[in-house]
Amino acid sequence: MVRITRSDLLGRSGADPFRLPTLCALQCSRTDDERATLRARARELGVAWLEFCARNDCAPIVAAALVESFAGELPAALVEWQRVLDASAQRVSVLMDQLDVVAARLDAAGVRMVALKNAGIARGIFPVRAACPMGDVDVLVSRSRFREAHALLQECGFTHAKRAEIEDGTLEQGLLDGGTEYVRRVGGEEVWLELQ
Repeated sequence: MVRITRSDLLGRSGADPFRLPTLCALQCSRTDDERATLRARARELGVAWLEFCARNDCAPIVAAALVESFAGELPAALVEWQRVLDASAQRVSVLMDQLDVVAARLDAAGVRMVALKNAGIARGIFPVRAACPMGDVDVLVSRSRFREAHALLQECGFTHAKRAEIEDGTLEQGLLDGGTEYVRRVGGEEVWLELQ
């Protein structure tokens, strides 16, 4: 593993001030010195760093690292980071709840399912689910049970839909292409689920 040094974090003249602290925050583990430097950089860079992270789709991950670096509670000056983390926690909680609803319904019918990509990572690996932002839930079922899973998802309140204009979105086309999409609104969140 490549470690980011304290001098890297403190920045070099002409270097992007956001890149290295962001990379440090994205590491799975940090030293005490790295946590101290993240605290200093967060205070120094302020909202500009948050905007950088939002543009690069990693704001909740960095926010979780900052919460850990500040020993569990961000100072008032960093309240926007806490809002980002709380919003991600709310969204991921809704997505995981819907994953559980679908898993229970499919299991009751004897349809085996695997949570793919970020859904599987958030469910089984990440210690802070809010630090695993995701746009949708992807699940895999056996092709022989695909039609049955389609019907069971609709029983769970999902509507068969499509996001991409280039796809025709039909069940039969989904069987040929490898997947179909479903949507429902839960707790103010739009939950997209891809059945593959």
